[in-house]
Amino acid sequence: MYIQAMENTEYLELSQESLEILYLKLPKIERFFRIIMEKTYIASQQRIEFMFSLSGKQLYEKFILSNPNFSKRVPQYMLASYLGLTPEFISKIKLKQ
Repeated sequence: MYIQAMENTEYLELSQESLEILYLKLPKIERFFRIIMEKTYIASQQRIEFMFSLSGKQLYEKFILSNPNFSKRVPQYMLASYLGLTPEFISKIKLKQ
């Protein structure tokens, strides 16, 4: 797995050991990260479900409706890759709208 930033980004990388120490020192941080992980897991599962249950057009439209601002900032080829579609397919969808 890797992270690819689309915009200027700052990130913090923690080892598992450092994270465990942080949890012990600041219990509220553990809850904060748990909530983030729960939301991330749910989003991941929904993405998988949508990829198997929706047509390419439905998948694209659902993503655009759910992420209108983000989808305007991302190049079409990257959006296509994320959705498991081709840039040409997305172009055809856009032409029909």
